[in-house]
Amino acid sequence: MRTVVFLHMQKHGSSREAIQAAERLGYYTVVLTNRPTLVAQRSEFPDVHRLLAVDLDHLASLMSHLQSLQEEGLELAAIVSFVDPYVSRAALLARRFCPVRPRLQPILTMEDKVRTRKTLTGTPYNPWYAVLDRAEDLNLWLDQVTEHLPLVVKAPRSTGAKDVHVVCSKQQLAKRVHELIQLYPGLPVLAEEYVSGPQYLVEVLAVQDTVHPVALVEQHITLHRGHPIVDGYALSASPPTQRTNSLISAVTDIVQRIGLRSGPCHLELRQNSGQWKLIEANPRIAGGAMNRMIAVGLGINLVQETLKLALGEQPDLTPLWRKNVYTHYVSCTQAGTVVRVVGKQKALNCPGVEAVYVKPRKGQKVRPPTSLGQRCAYVMASDPYSLDKARRVAVRAASCLQFQLAEEGAP
Repeated sequence: MRTVVFLHMQKHGSSREAIQAAERLGYYTVVLTNRPTLVAQRSEFPDVHRLLAVDLDHLASLMSHLQSLQEEGLELAAIVSFVDPYVSRAALLARRFCPVRPRLQPILTMEDKVRTRKTLTGTPYNPWYAVLDRAEDLNLWLDQVTEHLPLVVKAPRSTGAKDVHVVCSKQQLAKRVHELIQLYPGLPVLAEEYVSGPQYLVEVLAVQDTVHPVALVEQHITLHRGHPIVDGYALSASPPTQRTNSLISAVTDIVQRIGLRSGPCHLELRQNSGQWKLIEANPRIAGGAMNRMIAVGLGINLVQETLKLALGEQPDLTPLWRKNVYTHYVSCTQAGTVVRVVGKQKALNCPGVEAVYVKPRKGQKVRPPTSLGQRCAYVMASDPYSLDKARRVAVRAASCLQFQLAEEGAP
């Protein structure tokens, strides 16, 4: 039986939709996860034909499980992951067990923000940056980088804006760097020039050395206590030609320099004084609502086409239509335990709304976000003629959602 193995998944979003796509394509689906709660909720995932608890950080254990699947007679057609930090691990295993052997180097480069910067040394795409390699050099390093404030401080392997801080003073810089040193002892800390201006996310699928920028999405970002959190994504049916052309040119050049010949990635960039600066690169489609947003706006199921590529098939990236789509995310402004969420059906009933998703369940704890994974809900809306109308509809519908919380410490 031809099988696709997934390393981990989220309950909702791009990684889950990839499993559903694999089932539609006629494959047996196996998910290996190190999250016990997923296994306990097994009945919620009918598209997952087998869900196994595995230590994803233990390579020998993973290989043993895959060999057992083969001994059962399952043909491992692809091993993939749509979840950080397992993309490179899946590629490594695919090279051992599957017919299509992805290149590992570009994935490893994009998974490490310092390595990405070094790969792009000498190009115009890097903002100014500095790496703290040894904690012992901290005081001297702080003196050297302070003149470049404001800065963005990151852990090299941060994803979803986790452990990413915008700092405007030497005191803030020292505090955040100390925190990262404590969280990730022995690993470097990356500080980058803060680049102002609109930020764009570009979803890319490289196919046989050709870079295909599938979707250009503007990100609307709010600082939550120094953490840059995306609370809006805008996919335009007719983006400005001049900006689009220069952005696509920059993205194509960056992807080629990183060495990605076949596979997915998404880049985030900002334009500064007419020059595009790479904010970060990731070797997968963006999570959350991104795949569905592209399907609504362009008629392309990007995770399905990505799977086809991993399976040795030819993906079809031809847009079936072009609609304006806006996805508005909702975050909680205080910490507490969810008692009830009201207004979901009311939001769904708003004309133009395509989807409403609420993440936390009753009894779960929420807090103001420090990463994208801590956002609580989204509303997606579309309009064939006006992106601004799609945005207004999404924001208005999102205002229908109300999170009733029990404050932390309350009985």
